[in-house]
Amino acid sequence: MNKVKALKKDLKGKFSGVLKDAVALEDSKPSKKVKKLINKSSKKLATAVVKDTKRAQKEAAKLEKKVAKAEKRAAKSNGLKPKKEKQLKSAEVVE
Repeated sequence: MNKVKALKKDLKGKFSGVLKDAVALEDSKPSKKVKKLINKSSKKLATAVVKDTKRAQKEAAKLEKKVAKAEKRAAKSNGLKPKKEKQLKSAEVVE
């Protein structure tokens, strides 16, 4: 099972559990129609959350690429090379 399906299944179970608890407070024995509606709505909620998360990750990746590209252009226009991080040498203190 791939990650998306596993995430959907997990979220569906969580949403379904919360909805069942909320319904149980009002009605101790919900009808089949209510159970079916809970199942359907929790499935739709899980799908929507997964799609939204996936879209947000794509947008974040695009923004990161744009930022990196802009930094590279700025460095070239200034005639500077991107700085490499220097490793600090550790110094021992002798007492």
